[in-house]
Amino acid sequence: MRELYRNLVDKYGTNNPIKLAEIMGITIIYNYLGNTSGIHTNILGIDFILINTNLNVHEEYYTIAHELGHCILHNGENIN
Repeated sequence: MRELYRNLVDKYGTNNPIKLAEIMGITIIYNYLGNTSGIHTNILGIDFILINTNLNVHEEYYTIAHELGHCILHNGENIN
């Protein structure tokens, strides 16, 4: 998984997961998700990452990076 992330960083020239998602055309939506940190969903071929508004910045970036992994590894599936 780390190698996958390093490849994305090299390809797109940033290690900021929010910028990576933007470059990759993945929409990030912030909402209250209870005890869930984040969710990846694919609706009609469009990837979305939902992020819990209760997360601090470190948790938010980690969760977005984690969900980016789902977007890539499970393309077209709904995984959290």
